[in-house]
Amino acid sequence: MPLIWNLKQFLKDTHGLRDAAAIRQVIKDRTGSTFPLRTLQILLTDSPKQLPIKALQAVSDAFGCQLTHFCQIKPSPRTIVTKLNIETRLQLCAVDTNETLNSFIARVQKSAIEEAFSISNNVTHVARRLGYDRCALIRLRNRMKTSTHITPTRQTKKPRQSSNTQIPLPRALFTIEPKESLHTFVRRIKNAVIDHALTLEGGNQSKVALRLSYKRTSLITWLRRNRLNKQNPNRKPAFLK
Repeated sequence: MPLIWNLKQFLKDTHGLRDAAAIRQVIKDRTGSTFPLRTLQILLTDSPKQLPIKALQAVSDAFGCQLTHFCQIKPSPRTIVTKLNIETRLQLCAVDTNETLNSFIARVQKSAIEEAFSISNNVTHVARRLGYDRCALIRLRNRMKTSTHITPTRQTKKPRQSSNTQIPLPRALFTIEPKESLHTFVRRIKNAVIDHALTLEGGNQSKVALRLSYKRTSLITWLRRNRLNKQNPNRKPAFLK
């Protein structure tokens, strides 16, 4: 909680008083109130951890001021601890016709980052919430703003042996859990896309690679790593491709 405390400066500017003992004497003369000098010295030199109500009332009575004259409390930057629901920002919760896997993942990343920044405009807080390096997040966000491959576009017609339909995904899938990082979330989405594509293509990896415009060797490597991760959950995941 950002606290701005200017009691010393206020008394100096409005009453020409600096010395704690002199201020204490003025308060005693005007109100009859007495309190430890140390209490007043703390109020003059630093922001108090707790507000001594009787002392502040005596200051107010003696100098005809209010707490707002020397104290301001501003809201802290919002820390993101809740779930992040990106389905409305994503609009289409499916890999669109002729949309590539990489293009879809870019849309997911952009929506996740936009949703986090809608809660807090503090880059450090957003990076912490998404489990991302602050500088890397800034670069990624800037790249997303200028990228021309986030919105799905019509491409050349795919070979007939690969289907050319949407790959729908459950809307509930697009929620980043409180302790889930952006990397983990994107990996989860990518797994779901590949799993649904495999179902759509009858398990044919070559057709899935064609449908998603993804290298077949990369697809096989991804599936192998995914199987290893399921067998050993504590294994450190590889970086996303």
